[in-house]
Amino acid sequence: MHIEKLLLWQFRNYANTAVSFSPRVNLIRGENAQGKTNLLEALYFLCTGRSFRTPHLADLIPYQQPFFQLEAQFAKDDVLQTIKASFDGQMRRLAHNETNFSSFAPLLGLLPIVMIAPQDLALVTGAPAERRRFVDLMLAQSDPLYVHHLMRYMKAMKQRNALLRSKKTETIEAWEYAMAQAAHYLLKKREEGIAEIGPLAEVSLSALSLGQDLLTIHYQTTIPKEKSVSVESLVETWANSRRKELLFGTSLIGPHRDELVLTVNGKSARNYCSEGQKRSLVTALRLAEWKRLKELSGYAPLICIDDFGIHLDAKRYNLIQKEMLGHGQVFLTTPLLLESAAHADQTLFIEQGVIKQEHCRI
Repeated sequence: MHIEKLLLWQFRNYANTAVSFSPRVNLIRGENAQGKTNLLEALYFLCTGRSFRTPHLADLIPYQQPFFQLEAQFAKDDVLQTIKASFDGQMRRLAHNETNFSSFAPLLGLLPIVMIAPQDLALVTGAPAERRRFVDLMLAQSDPLYVHHLMRYMKAMKQRNALLRSKKTETIEAWEYAMAQAAHYLLKKREEGIAEIGPLAEVSLSALSLGQDLLTIHYQTTIPKEKSVSVESLVETWANSRRKELLFGTSLIGPHRDELVLTVNGKSARNYCSEGQKRSLVTALRLAEWKRLKELSGYAPLICIDDFGIHLDAKRYNLIQKEMLGHGQVFLTTPLLLESAAHADQTLFIEQGVIKQEHCRI
Protein backbone atom coordinates (compact mmCIF):
# COMPACT_ATOMS: atom_id res chain seq x y z
CA MET A 1 0.00 0.00 0.00
CA HIS A 2 1.42 3.39 -0.96
CA ILE A 3 0.43 6.82 -2.27
CA GLU A 4 1.52 7.30 -5.88
CA LYS A 5 0.37 10.86 -6.47
CA LEU A 6 -0.97 13.80 -4.46
CA LEU A 7 -2.90 16.68 -6.00
CA LEU A 8 -3.54 19.96 -4.16
CA TRP A 9 -5.77 22.88 -5.14
CA GLN A 10 -5.81 26.05 -3.00
CA PHE A 11 -4.46 24.22 0.06
CA ARG A 12 -2.36 26.37 2.41
CA ASN A 13 0.38 27.83 0.16
CA TYR A 14 -0.20 25.40 -2.73
CA ALA A 15 -2.22 26.85 -5.62
CA ASN A 16 -2.41 23.98 -8.12
CA THR A 17 0.18 21.29 -7.47
CA ALA A 18 0.72 17.64 -8.28
CA VAL A 19 3.54 15.54 -6.83
CA SER A 20 4.46 11.89 -7.31
CA PHE A 21 6.07 9.83 -4.55
CA SER A 22 8.35 6.85 -4.23
CA PRO A 23 6.72 3.84 -2.53
CA ARG A 24 9.64 3.84 -0.09
CA VAL A 25 11.52 6.78 1.51
CA ASN A 26 10.64 10.33 0.42
CA LEU A 27 12.82 13.12 1.81
CA ILE A 28 11.22 16.58 1.56
CA ARG A 29 13.56 19.46 2.28
CA GLY A 30 13.58 23.23 2.07
CA GLU A 31 13.83 26.34 4.22
CA ASN A 32 11.30 27.04 6.94
CA ALA A 33 7.80 28.30 5.98
CA GLN A 34 8.05 27.03 2.38
CA GLY A 35 5.36 24.32 2.55
CA LYS A 36 7.05 21.13 3.79
CA THR A 37 4.71 20.61 6.74
CA ASN A 38 1.73 21.66 4.59
CA LEU A 39 2.45 18.70 2.32
CA LEU A 40 2.40 16.29 5.28
CA GLU A 41 -0.76 17.96 6.54
CA ALA A 42 -2.47 17.27 3.20
CA LEU A 43 -1.48 13.59 3.37
CA TYR A 44 -2.66 13.35 6.97
CA PHE A 45 -5.98 15.02 6.15
CA LEU A 46 -6.71 12.54 3.36
CA CYS A 47 -5.93 9.63 5.70
CA THR A 48 -7.77 10.80 8.83
CA GLY A 49 -10.17 13.57 7.80
CA ARG A 50 -8.48 16.08 10.10
CA SER A 51 -5.42 18.29 10.40
CA PHE A 52 -2.73 17.61 13.00
CA ARG A 53 -2.17 21.37 13.32
CA THR A 54 -5.60 23.01 13.61
CA PRO A 55 -9.19 21.97 14.39
CA HIS A 56 -10.54 24.61 11.99
CA LEU A 57 -10.86 23.59 8.34
CA ALA A 58 -11.08 27.25 7.28
CA ASP A 59 -7.42 27.61 8.30
CA LEU A 60 -6.49 25.31 5.41
CA ILE A 61 -7.97 27.64 2.77
CA PRO A 62 -5.59 30.35 1.49
CA TYR A 63 -6.52 33.98 2.09
CA GLN A 64 -9.29 35.23 -0.25
CA GLN A 65 -9.75 31.79 -1.83
CA PRO A 66 -13.18 30.08 -1.77
CA PHE A 67 -12.17 26.46 -1.09
CA PHE A 68 -9.48 23.83 -0.92
CA GLN A 69 -9.42 20.41 -2.57
CA LEU A 70 -7.13 17.40 -2.15
CA GLU A 71 -6.82 14.13 -4.01
CA ALA A 72 -4.58 11.13 -3.46
CA GLN A 73 -4.07 8.33 -5.94
CA PHE A 74 -2.91 5.25 -4.08
CA ALA A 75 -2.23 1.58 -4.73
CA LYS A 76 -3.74 -0.98 -2.39
CA ASP A 77 -4.02 -4.71 -3.11
CA ASP A 78 -2.54 -3.95 -6.54
CA VAL A 79 -5.56 -1.76 -7.36
CA LEU A 80 -5.21 1.96 -8.09
CA GLN A 81 -7.72 3.93 -6.03
CA THR A 82 -8.50 7.58 -5.26
CA ILE A 83 -9.64 9.51 -2.24
CA LYS A 84 -10.79 13.13 -2.48
CA ALA A 85 -11.64 15.80 0.07
CA SER A 86 -12.72 19.41 -0.26
CA PHE A 87 -14.09 22.22 1.90
CA ASP A 88 -15.68 25.49 0.77
CA GLY A 89 -16.04 27.15 4.15
CA GLN A 90 -19.46 25.61 4.75
CA MET A 91 -19.58 22.05 3.49
CA ARG A 92 -17.03 19.24 3.42
CA ARG A 93 -17.15 16.78 0.52
CA LEU A 94 -15.51 13.36 0.60
CA ALA A 95 -15.24 10.58 -1.94
CA HIS A 96 -13.52 7.22 -2.27
CA ASN A 97 -13.33 6.20 -5.91
CA GLU A 98 -16.87 6.97 -7.13
CA THR A 99 -18.61 6.79 -3.74
CA ASN A 100 -19.45 9.98 -1.82
CA PHE A 101 -19.53 10.18 1.97
CA SER A 102 -21.05 12.70 4.38
CA SER A 103 -18.45 12.07 7.11
CA PHE A 104 -14.94 10.65 7.25
CA ALA A 105 -15.81 7.92 9.77
CA PRO A 106 -16.32 5.14 7.14
CA LEU A 107 -12.96 6.02 5.55
CA LEU A 108 -10.80 5.81 8.68
CA GLY A 109 -8.31 3.00 8.28
CA LEU A 110 -8.52 2.98 4.50
CA LEU A 111 -5.07 4.61 4.43
CA PRO A 112 -3.58 4.01 7.90
CA ILE A 113 -1.03 6.64 8.85
CA VAL A 114 1.27 7.54 11.74
CA MET A 115 2.48 11.12 12.13
CA ILE A 116 5.48 12.24 14.20
CA ALA A 117 5.60 16.02 14.57
CA PRO A 118 7.28 18.52 16.95
CA GLN A 119 3.92 19.27 18.61
CA ASP A 120 3.71 15.60 19.60
CA LEU A 121 5.51 16.57 22.81
CA ALA A 122 1.98 17.34 24.04
CA LEU A 123 1.52 13.56 24.25
CA VAL A 124 3.85 13.71 27.25
CA THR A 125 3.58 17.26 28.57
CA GLY A 126 0.00 18.16 27.61
CA ALA A 127 -3.40 17.62 29.19
CA PRO A 128 -5.00 14.14 29.38
CA ALA A 129 -7.13 15.02 26.35
CA GLU A 130 -3.98 14.86 24.19
CA ARG A 131 -3.29 11.28 25.25
CA ARG A 132 -6.94 10.27 24.88
CA ARG A 133 -6.86 11.67 21.34
CA PHE A 134 -3.78 9.55 20.59
CA VAL A 135 -5.52 6.39 21.83
CA ASP A 136 -8.81 7.19 20.09
CA LEU A 137 -7.23 7.77 16.66
CA MET A 138 -5.06 4.68 16.98
CA LEU A 139 -8.12 2.55 17.72
CA ALA A 140 -10.33 4.29 15.16
CA GLN A 141 -7.90 3.42 12.35
CA SER A 142 -8.17 -0.29 13.15
CA ASP A 143 -11.77 -0.64 14.36
CA PRO A 144 -14.74 1.06 12.59
CA LEU A 145 -17.02 0.13 15.50
CA TYR A 146 -14.84 2.16 17.84
CA VAL A 147 -15.66 5.32 15.88
CA HIS A 148 -19.37 4.49 16.04
CA HIS A 149 -19.35 4.00 19.82
CA LEU A 150 -17.16 7.06 20.45
CA MET A 151 -19.54 9.30 18.49
CA ARG A 152 -22.53 7.71 20.23
CA TYR A 153 -20.99 8.26 23.65
CA MET A 154 -20.13 11.91 23.01
CA LYS A 155 -23.61 12.63 21.65
CA ALA A 156 -25.33 11.03 24.66
CA MET A 157 -22.98 12.78 27.10
CA LYS A 158 -23.73 16.14 25.47
CA GLN A 159 -27.45 15.58 26.08
CA ARG A 160 -26.82 14.46 29.66
CA ASN A 161 -24.69 17.54 30.34
CA ALA A 162 -27.44 19.79 29.00
CA LEU A 163 -29.89 18.19 31.44
CA LEU A 164 -27.42 18.52 34.32
CA ARG A 165 -26.96 22.24 33.58
CA SER A 166 -30.70 22.84 33.38
CA LYS A 167 -31.31 20.75 36.57
CA LYS A 168 -33.88 18.68 34.68
CA THR A 169 -33.50 14.92 35.16
CA GLU A 170 -36.77 13.51 33.82
CA THR A 171 -35.13 11.83 30.78
CA ILE A 172 -31.55 11.60 32.04
CA GLU A 173 -31.68 7.84 32.66
CA ALA A 174 -32.18 7.14 28.96
CA TRP A 175 -29.06 9.13 28.07
CA GLU A 176 -27.08 7.44 30.85
CA TYR A 177 -28.02 4.04 29.45
CA ALA A 178 -26.89 5.09 25.97
CA MET A 179 -23.62 6.36 27.46
CA ALA A 180 -23.15 3.09 29.34
CA GLN A 181 -23.61 0.94 26.24
CA ALA A 182 -21.03 2.96 24.30
CA ALA A 183 -18.64 3.40 27.24
CA HIS A 184 -18.54 -0.35 27.89
CA TYR A 185 -17.15 -0.89 24.37
CA LEU A 186 -14.75 2.08 24.57
CA LEU A 187 -13.27 0.99 27.90
CA LYS A 188 -12.75 -2.57 26.73
CA LYS A 189 -11.06 -1.54 23.47
CA ARG A 190 -8.90 1.12 25.12
CA GLU A 191 -7.56 -1.36 27.67
CA GLU A 192 -6.93 -3.94 24.94
CA GLY A 193 -5.20 -1.41 22.67
CA ILE A 194 -2.95 -0.08 25.42
CA ALA A 195 -2.06 -3.63 26.46
CA GLU A 196 -1.02 -4.26 22.83
CA ILE A 197 1.13 -1.15 22.33
CA GLY A 198 2.66 -1.19 25.82
CA PRO A 199 5.28 -3.91 25.21
CA LEU A 200 6.01 -2.55 21.71
CA ALA A 201 6.65 0.95 23.05
CA GLU A 202 8.80 -0.42 25.89
CA VAL A 203 11.06 -2.23 23.42
CA SER A 204 11.36 0.84 21.16
CA LEU A 205 12.19 3.22 24.02
CA SER A 206 14.77 0.79 25.37
CA ALA A 207 16.40 0.68 21.92
CA LEU A 208 16.31 4.47 21.57
CA SER A 209 17.90 4.95 25.01
CA LEU A 210 20.44 2.10 24.73
CA GLY A 211 18.63 0.25 27.49
CA GLN A 212 18.69 3.14 29.96
CA ASP A 213 14.96 4.01 30.02
CA LEU A 214 12.23 1.63 31.15
CA LEU A 215 8.71 2.63 30.11
CA THR A 216 5.45 1.58 31.71
CA ILE A 217 2.02 2.52 30.33
CA HIS A 218 -1.15 2.37 32.41
CA TYR A 219 -4.76 3.17 31.53
CA GLN A 220 -6.34 5.08 34.41
CA THR A 221 -10.12 5.20 34.33
CA THR A 222 -12.44 7.38 36.40
CA ILE A 223 -14.91 4.48 36.63
CA PRO A 224 -14.83 2.87 40.11
CA LYS A 225 -13.15 -0.54 39.97
CA GLU A 226 -14.83 -2.22 42.95
CA LYS A 227 -16.50 -4.70 40.61
CA SER A 228 -16.28 -5.78 37.00
CA VAL A 229 -17.38 -3.14 34.51
CA SER A 230 -20.65 -3.89 32.72
CA VAL A 231 -23.36 -1.81 31.12
CA GLU A 232 -25.45 -2.21 34.27
CA SER A 233 -22.61 -1.18 36.60
CA LEU A 234 -21.91 1.88 34.44
CA VAL A 235 -25.58 2.91 34.59
CA GLU A 236 -25.40 2.54 38.37
CA THR A 237 -22.20 4.59 38.54
CA TRP A 238 -23.75 7.56 36.73
CA ALA A 239 -26.93 7.31 38.80
CA ASN A 240 -24.85 7.44 41.99
CA SER A 241 -22.78 10.41 40.81
CA ARG A 242 -25.77 12.38 39.55
CA ARG A 243 -26.30 14.49 42.69
CA LYS A 244 -22.70 15.73 42.68
CA GLU A 245 -22.69 16.29 38.91
CA LEU A 246 -25.87 18.36 39.13
CA LEU A 247 -23.86 20.83 41.21
CA PHE A 248 -21.11 21.08 38.57
CA GLY A 249 -23.44 20.89 35.57
CA THR A 250 -21.28 18.34 33.75
CA SER A 251 -20.36 14.65 33.67
CA LEU A 252 -17.31 14.06 35.87
CA ILE A 253 -16.95 10.31 35.32
CA GLY A 254 -16.47 8.35 32.10
CA PRO A 255 -14.10 7.65 29.19
CA HIS A 256 -13.97 11.39 28.39
CA ARG A 257 -12.09 11.91 31.68
CA ASP A 258 -9.74 8.92 31.58
CA GLU A 259 -5.96 9.15 31.36
CA LEU A 260 -3.02 7.35 29.77
CA VAL A 261 -0.32 7.33 32.46
CA LEU A 262 3.28 7.25 31.19
CA THR A 263 6.16 6.56 33.55
CA VAL A 264 9.86 6.23 32.74
CA ASN A 265 12.14 4.54 35.25
CA GLY A 266 9.32 4.62 37.79
CA LYS A 267 8.74 8.37 37.57
CA SER A 268 6.18 10.53 35.79
CA ALA A 269 7.36 11.12 32.23
CA ARG A 270 5.67 14.50 32.22
CA ASN A 271 7.43 15.78 35.33
CA TYR A 272 10.83 14.10 35.29
CA CYS A 273 11.93 13.27 31.72
CA SER A 274 14.44 15.44 29.89
CA GLU A 275 13.48 16.96 26.54
CA GLY A 276 15.45 14.27 24.72
CA GLN A 277 13.76 11.53 26.72
CA LYS A 278 10.34 13.00 26.00
CA ARG A 279 11.00 13.07 22.25
CA SER A 280 12.29 9.52 22.33
CA LEU A 281 9.18 8.49 24.27
CA VAL A 282 6.93 10.10 21.65
CA THR A 283 8.81 8.28 18.91
CA ALA A 284 8.50 4.98 20.81
CA LEU A 285 4.73 5.49 21.14
CA ARG A 286 4.38 6.26 17.44
CA LEU A 287 6.50 3.26 16.46
CA ALA A 288 4.31 1.07 18.67
CA GLU A 289 1.22 2.56 17.03
CA TRP A 290 2.70 1.77 13.59
CA LYS A 291 3.55 -1.82 14.50
CA ARG A 292 0.11 -2.47 15.98
CA LEU A 293 -1.69 -1.04 12.94
CA LYS A 294 0.49 -3.10 10.61
CA GLU A 295 -0.24 -6.31 12.51
CA LEU A 296 -4.00 -5.72 12.60
CA SER A 297 -4.48 -4.40 9.06
CA GLY A 298 -1.88 -6.42 7.20
CA TYR A 299 -0.63 -3.20 5.55
CA ALA A 300 2.41 -1.08 6.40
CA PRO A 301 0.93 2.28 7.50
CA LEU A 302 2.36 5.46 6.06
CA ILE A 303 4.88 7.20 8.31
CA CYS A 304 5.25 10.99 8.22
CA ILE A 305 8.02 12.63 10.26
CA ASP A 306 8.07 16.43 10.40
CA ASP A 307 11.41 18.16 11.10
CA PHE A 308 13.24 14.84 11.09
CA GLY A 309 16.33 14.88 13.31
CA ILE A 310 16.09 18.55 14.26
CA HIS A 311 15.18 18.14 17.93
CA LEU A 312 17.32 15.11 18.78
CA ASP A 313 20.91 14.62 19.89
CA ALA A 314 23.21 12.59 17.63
CA LYS A 315 22.68 9.34 19.55
CA ARG A 316 18.90 9.42 19.43
CA TYR A 317 18.90 10.76 15.87
CA ASN A 318 20.96 7.80 14.63
CA LEU A 319 18.85 5.26 16.51
CA ILE A 320 15.56 6.75 15.29
CA GLN A 321 16.88 6.84 11.73
CA LYS A 322 17.78 3.14 12.02
CA GLU A 323 14.32 2.29 13.39
CA MET A 324 12.36 4.36 10.88
CA LEU A 325 13.90 3.89 7.47
CA GLY A 326 12.58 0.84 5.66
CA HIS A 327 9.14 0.99 7.31
CA GLY A 328 6.95 0.93 4.19
CA GLN A 329 6.29 4.34 2.63
CA VAL A 330 8.01 7.08 4.60
CA PHE A 331 7.80 10.89 4.32
CA LEU A 332 10.52 12.94 6.06
CA THR A 333 10.72 16.73 6.13
CA THR A 334 13.79 18.72 7.13
CA PRO A 335 15.33 22.16 6.47
CA LEU A 336 18.74 20.47 6.46
CA LEU A 337 20.62 18.36 3.94
CA LEU A 338 20.88 15.28 6.15
CA GLU A 339 23.00 12.19 5.78
CA SER A 340 19.68 10.34 5.41
CA ALA A 341 19.34 11.93 1.95
CA ALA A 342 21.68 9.24 0.72
CA HIS A 343 19.19 6.61 1.90
CA ALA A 344 16.14 8.33 0.40
CA ASP A 345 14.59 6.84 -2.70
CA GLN A 346 13.33 10.30 -3.68
CA THR A 347 14.35 13.78 -2.56
CA LEU A 348 12.06 16.76 -3.15
CA PHE A 349 12.91 20.42 -2.63
CA ILE A 350 10.16 22.91 -1.79
CA GLU A 351 10.41 26.66 -2.24
CA GLN A 352 7.37 28.93 -1.74
CA GLY A 353 4.93 26.14 -2.49
CA VAL A 354 6.75 24.94 -5.60
CA ILE A 355 8.02 21.35 -5.52
CA LYS A 356 11.12 20.30 -7.41
CA GLN A 357 12.53 16.80 -7.66
CA GLU A 358 16.20 16.70 -6.67
CA HIS A 359 16.81 12.98 -6.67
CA CYS A 360 14.91 9.83 -7.55
CA ARG A 361 16.35 6.34 -7.20
CA ILE A 362 14.53 3.62 -9.12
